[in-house]
Amino acid sequence: MIKKIKSKSSQPKVSRLKQFLGFVVLFGSLEAVMFNINYLRWTLPITGAVLFLYILWLVKFKVWQADSLNKMLLPLLFCGGTVSFLILIPSPPLAHLYSLAVSVIYVLLIKNIDQRNKEEQLVDGFKINDVALLTCSLVCFSGLFAFYIFFYLQGWLLMTALAIIAMALIYQYFWQEKFLNEKTWLFVPILGLVFAELGWALTFWPIGFISRGIILFIFFYCFLGMVKLYFNERLVLATARKYLVVSILVLSLVLGTSQWLY
Repeated sequence: MIKKIKSKSSQPKVSRLKQFLGFVVLFGSLEAVMFNINYLRWTLPITGAVLFLYILWLVKFKVWQADSLNKMLLPLLFCGGTVSFLILIPSPPLAHLYSLAVSVIYVLLIKNIDQRNKEEQLVDGFKINDVALLTCSLVCFSGLFAFYIFFYLQGWLLMTALAIIAMALIYQYFWQEKFLNEKTWLFVPILGLVFAELGWALTFWPIGFISRGIILFIFFYCFLGMVKLYFNERLVLATARKYLVVSILVLSLVLGTSQWLY
């Protein structure tokens, strides 16, 4: 009993200094990007380098440790997605509010970066890292569709980017929930291709990039819930119904309120 208490109390915890600096670094980076759009070619590389160096320091990066790379993945995706989505927000007040909100979520992510499969839950069985994953998926999917629309990218580039991002998110989810093994490895590329195909189908829909991103986000949310139920041996109609109902309601709301011509 004493040994268990010691091992539990000896779990690594992220200091409040690192949490505070994480908020300052991300919020400051987002504000710097918004300062003047004409300086993006300078602010983006600088803020990207600062965020990357902070993440290396946060996870105490060591090349020979796989856990260091795994812990880096979600913060890198989160920062990259939030910065790319910020550029697409036309209203400065909304952009400042967005910067504050994602910076707070980033602090929660940093606080729990060493706590895999943590028992604390926020809502509906989802944990803090799950919320960060969902937020990351929303901003990444919407950002990719925005670049596809505004920069007239070819469809294969969009599908490739969606497959890579989806595989990275799914791999991170399997790793942090300790679902990753020889049998589940195969699901990562397969599900990545599924999301790429869904993205390709959405290129034919005359709706905005945020609506398309939300649709993929809904599929990702439903996927996370179903996987969690399956590996916990609770995947039955009664438990899966809430994820399906929420997904259908949000999907109907998005499709019903989207502007179908742009």
